[in-house]
Amino acid sequence: MTDRHWLLNINAVRAAQKCARLVELEFSTKMPLARTDFLEKIAECAASSDSQALKAAVKELTDIIHPDQDLPEDNQETLVHMGKTYPRWRDGKIFSGIYRGAPVYSEVPS
Repeated sequence: MTDRHWLLNINAVRAAQKCARLVELEFSTKMPLARTDFLEKIAECAASSDSQALKAAVKELTDIIHPDQDLPEDNQETLVHMGKTYPRWRDGKIFSGIYRGAPVYSEVPS
């Protein structure tokens, strides 16, 4: 994976460090975050591991990096608010109301 923008997110870095520590404990293999294939190798290690802690840590990391994967497939839902129709989802955010005549979309609650 050449897209490494997730390294700018401190929560993603902390989750990645946790994954790297768990891989080192179980497989005695160091996994530096600087590896270009870090995410793929962590996923492979989790798949071949019996450790639920490692699998949970990798899931947490992927949820931080790719939060859009949990959104519903049918993003064409609409809702009516004060007589006007608005899309329920926009840019991965959910409709939360109207402010000064404009629709407001907020982050999806976890």
